[in-house]
Amino acid sequence: MATGFAKISVLGHVGQAPKITQLPSGMWAANFSIAVNEDYRKADGTEVKNVHWYRIDALQKGEKGLVTNVVRQYVVPGTLLYVEGFPQQEEYTDKNGNKARSFKIRLGHPGTVLQLCGGPRTGNGAAKAPESAGEDMTSGSTLGKDEIPF
Repeated sequence: MATGFAKISVLGHVGQAPKITQLPSGMWAANFSIAVNEDYRKADGTEVKNVHWYRIDALQKGEKGLVTNVVRQYVVPGTLLYVEGFPQQEEYTDKNGNKARSFKIRLGHPGTVLQLCGGPRTGNGAAKAPESAGEDMTSGSTLGKDEIPF
């Protein structure tokens, strides 16, 4: 039994199409990233634009649920998503051989949430809303550069 609690909340746009696989155990997994823009102006008037990326790992037991009924059907590049999940910090080696750290957010356990907040942007900059999934979006349901591509 766990003796602590950790949760991270992120609202951002999906960067690339989710990679969906069925694991040997029969579970389904979806992996994708969400970009969160941080724009502000320093006291000297300099504009600062940062992009923070969060990797999302969503898991599903059984044939219906978060991955097959929501992520597979509605999560595409540019989709605005709100997620709440378990944060994990990972260490990796970047393409230059430097050690770096990133956050991964795990979804698929009770108390985690994935909520569609808007569809991908259309050519005129407006968000195209997805059709209703008709499902509970919570995972407890049984059912190169820092450029953003939107």
